Amino acid sequence: MPTIYPPVAEAVFAGVTAVTPAGSRERPMQLTMAGFAFGLGAFLWYGLRLLGRDPRRAVLWAWCPLVALEAGNNAHVEVVAVAFTAVAVLVLTRARTGGAAALGGAALGLAVATKLTPALLAPVLARRRPVAVGLGVAGALCAVYLPHVLAVGPGVLGYLPGYLHEEGYADGSRFALLDLVLPDHLVRPVAVVVLATVAVVVLRTVEEDEPWRAGAAMVGAALLVTAPTYPWYAMVLVMLVAYGASTAWFALAVAAYLAQFAPQVGLATHDGQRIGYAVALVAVVVGLLRGRPVMRPRRGQV
Repeated sequence: MPTIYPPVAEAVFAGVTAVTPAGSRERPMQLTMAGFAFGLGAFLWYGLRLLGRDPRRAVLWAWCPLVALEAGNNAHVEVVAVAFTAVAVLVLTRARTGGAAALGGAALGLAVATKLTPALLAPVLARRRPVAVGLGVAGALCAVYLPHVLAVGPGVLGYLPGYLHEEGYADGSRFALLDLVLPDHLVRPVAVVVLATVAVVVLRTVEEDEPWRAGAAMVGAALLVTAPTYPWYAMVLVMLVAYGASTAWFALAVAAYLAQFAPQVGLATHDGQRIGYAVALVAVVVGLLRGRPVMRPRRGQV
C-alpha cells in the first residue's frame, strides 16, 4: 500500500535511511527521534524564557514517559511534527509583524506536512494575523507537496482514505465514547457538531498571548471524540502542557495505553478505549475545574 505519511515525514525517513549503515535495523531511527525530543526540550527551555514564563516547565516535556516511550523507544515521527509546532507556537505568540507571522505559519505548515494532527491548532495560532499565517502555511505545504503532486497526482493522499476506513472513522465505529451513548447513525454527525462547537468556543475565548490553553482544548477535544488507540497522537498535547496548558490534559496521554494493551489485561480493544478515555475525561474536567498550576512563576516573572 502507498504510505500514509506526508512529505516532510518521508524526507526524514529518506534522510535517515541514506546515512544508515546496512544492518543497523531500528537504532538509527530511534536515535534520530530521540534527538528531536532532546532538542525540543532545550527549545522549550529557551522559548519559555523568551516568553517570560518559568523555563522549568520544559521538564514536563523532557521527563514525560510518553515522550521517552514513543519518540525514543518507538521512534515515531510525531516528534518531528511536534517540534515544528512548538516553533510555530513560539514565533506566532511573539509575532508583531506580517513577516514574523508568515514565518510562524510556515513552521506550522511543515508540522502539518509531517503529521496531520497539528492542523487542529491552525485556527488558534492564526487568530492574530490570519492572512499572513495562512500564506505561510500554504507556502510551506505547496513547497513540499508540489513535487509529489506532479509525480503521482491524487495518489499523494497515499493510504489516508484506507486508514480512515480501517480504523473505523469512516463508519463511526471508532468513536468509542460517543457510540456508547448514541445510535450508530448519529455518531459521526454528533462528532462533527461537538468538534465544531469546541472550535467556536475556543476561538471566542483564545488568549492570543497564551494560545497553548486554547490549543490544548482543541486537541484534547479531538482526542476525546476520536479516541485513538495510538498514544503518540497525544505528544503534541504534552508540548502544549509544557508551554502552559493545564497538566490535567496529561490524562489523555495515558488513555490510549489501556486501549493499546487491552488484550493483555483481558479486555476488548473497544472496551479499553471506552474505559481509558472515560476516566481521562473525568480527570480532565476535575483538573480544569480545580485549576491549580503545577508550577508558579518565580518572583519577578509575569
